[in-house]
Amino acid sequence: AEAFSDGFCAALGEAVRGSVAAPPSLFGETLAQESAAAGSFRDVHGCPLAVGAGTYDRLLGEEVGNVDHRLYGGAQYHRALREFALAARCLRLPAITEEEVSNAAGVGETHDGVNFLHAAC
Repeated sequence: AEAFSDGFCAALGEAVRGSVAAPPSLFGETLAQESAAAGSFRDVHGCPLAVGAGTYDRLLGEEVGNVDHRLYGGAQYHRALREFALAARCLRLPAITEEEVSNAAGVGETHDGVNFLHAAC
């Protein structure tokens, strides 16, 4: 059992680092396959995008890349990180009123001034 565990951990490490030992045609996923299996950052309920579907698809191809390539391991992980960064930049930001900013700012512990850094984060 220990030999199997060691072999499995070594194979997993190679897959994450990147390897050509496992054929991508069997183990890799395109971005569409990955989204169908695990969900897409585009379809998060309650978080509408500020760009249209066509623009988002164009940005996926330009900024995320490897959309149609079958990736696995570390390459797939980094593609997911690039897709998340794109989705985060494309989210529609909520409208924030001056009252909300004033209430979030509060008063600091060391002085009576408003803590704008705390309100911004």
